[in-house]
Formats: sequence, C-alpha cells, structure tokens
Amino acid sequence: MDEDASVKGFNRAFRVLDSKVYREAVRASSQADPVPEWVVPFSFIRGSELQRIAAHLAVDEGAAVVDLGCGLGGTALWIAERTGAKVTGVDWASEAVESASEHAQRRGQADRVSFLVANMTETGLESGSFDGVTSVDAIMFADPDLVCAEMARLLRHGGKVALIAIEPEIPVRETAVTDYRPYFDRAGLEVGIHEPTPDWPENRERFFGALRERAARLREELGEAAEPLLDEAQTPPGVSARVFITATKR
Repeated sequence: MDEDASVKGFNRAFRVLDSKVYREAVRASSQADPVPEWVVPFSFIRGSELQRIAAHLAVDEGAAVVDLGCGLGGTALWIAERTGAKVTGVDWASEAVESASEHAQRRGQADRVSFLVANMTETGLESGSFDGVTSVDAIMFADPDLVCAEMARLLRHGGKVALIAIEPEIPVRETAVTDYRPYFDRAGLEVGIHEPTPDWPENRERFFGALRERAARLREELGEAAEPLLDEAQTPPGVSARVFITATKR
C-alpha cells in the first residue's frame, strides 16, 4: 500500500474512533487497568502502561517530549498533564491531528501540547530539541531504520525513549520487524528495557470481544464503516509480541 492510500486509511480509522460504541468497548475492556475516559486510544494502551512510559521518560515542567504516531492525542495530553512537560504530537493522518488539536483546546492544554501533520520518519522538527520520545503501537507503520534514526536526531544527548511497539513473529507489513533492538543500536540509541507488555493476548481479546458484543449497535451507529473493525475483531490474532522499550541517546 502506498503512503497516500495508507494516510486515507488512517483518516477513515480515526473517524471510527469518534464512535460512542467504540469508546464504550474500550472502557469495558480495560476496567481492571483503565485509562481516563478522555484518552481514547487507537491502540491497546492501559493505565499502568501510561504510568510506566512517564516514569521512564523522567521528564517534568520545562522538558520537551515528542509522541510519534500520536493519533487523537490522548497519550500526548496525558503525559503533559501528568508531568508538566511540553509535548508535540506527530501523525500523518490530518483528521487525527485536527481532532487532537481540538482535544487540547477543550482540556485547556493548547499552550503546552501541539500537534503536527508529518511522517514520523521525517517530522521536520528541530534536531536535538527534545528530552524524550514516546510512541504507542505506531512505529511498526514506519521504516524501522528511518524511524529510529529520526528518534535519535530529535533527542538531545542523554535523552530518553519510552515506547510500546508490536514485534510480529512473522511480519505481514514490509515495515514490521521481529526485534527493534538492532535498529535502535544502529541509530545510536542504547536500549535499556525490552520486554513483553503484560497480558497482551488477553487484553487484545477482551477488547475485540467487547466489540463483537456490540456489533449490532456499532453497525447502527457507523454503517459500513463498522465492517473493517468488526472483521478484525473476528480474525484470530497472529503470533506477535507487544513490547515495552526504553533507550537512551548515546
């Protein structure tokens, strides 16, 4: 799939996330480890994972963080509100960035959180201008060497990476990889932690089960736009790992 088609696909996907039924499924499937209701992820992020990302970024007021593949901006806004850092979210889906910017305005964070339409491998942001980089379930959609090089370029010396990534055993996307550590190393990022996120298959199934239970209501609300999401919810998961990764710029 070319980049233009991918962008169009992501714009369609982010429109689905405005669904009340979708958001209800997110809340129902994450009750044991919830995120705030206003953090609507295009991912499987849980409350403890957000806390872990913030802890390893170790930023506070005055620091700058970039969120690559920020989607609707929930993670970026949560980090800003939790830590006091200024956060820049980057996503190539213009509709997601527009919604994220409106979200920042509603939460009174527009002076601290900004969003940019750009490819996460070529953000156009100033080199060495960030103390931290994060991303949630997004870097698999970018060339691994290029996205790791961009993370390193954006970070100041000693800056931190704390993110969550999918590492499929058998990649089905040409940009997906089975292990990001060599790519981080080549980019000059020294990996500290690389470990599976807890209960990944169970969390995935809880969410898709919640969608299946609400299939009729989702179709009523979204019409044909519900079908790709429901098709995914019916598909057995491939063998993959979802990993938490931290790194420091050398």
